[in-house]
Amino acid sequence: MRNLLSILEDLKFGETVLVEYSSKAPVYLLFHELIKWSREKNYPILVDDFLDTLHMYKAQMEVAGIDTSLLNDLNVIKMGGNIKIGNILGKISITESAVLEREYDKIFSKLSEDEIINPVLGFDKLFIFYSDRKDFLSTIHGMLKYLGNKKRITFYFINVDLIKSALPEVLPIMEEIATAVISIEEKDEFKINIRKLINI
Repeated sequence: MRNLLSILEDLKFGETVLVEYSSKAPVYLLFHELIKWSREKNYPILVDDFLDTLHMYKAQMEVAGIDTSLLNDLNVIKMGGNIKIGNILGKISITESAVLEREYDKIFSKLSEDEIINPVLGFDKLFIFYSDRKDFLSTIHGMLKYLGNKKRITFYFINVDLIKSALPEVLPIMEEIATAVISIEEKDEFKINIRKLINI
């Protein structure tokens, strides 16, 4: 994970990072390292949890024998789903993208921390859930709106297999918005590839 740590150390608040992975990649390992690094740096953490993806990561960690106690007191905004992990700051319906964005903004604006690490889990599932193209555009706009927000570094964990099968044109738009794109390779060993870094 040395490669990951060097990337994390170089990031600045206001950045948006895409973490791309395939359905077979052990992405929970990278998520665990991100949470551990954030704790060591004393950065507050806010997890955006779409459709109980945080529960999936936690369950995979437990099966792999990884200590999950550092997830217990995470601040979480839940979008859909009903499995409670961490300190739930708010729960938002995902039936309409405009409602989701408005309700999210209300919760986020109440946070008092100056700088937070913001992993976004399961965001890619929205592109299966929504059928109207304007919902896709509204969802992407929500990502763009927070780009450059000096209050946070955001990490969008994106299953590229899912995106490419649901709406392939979304991935290049997200990569264009992001200030950094990293991907997980799982051929012979867990490896992180840097595909884009604006802050060099």
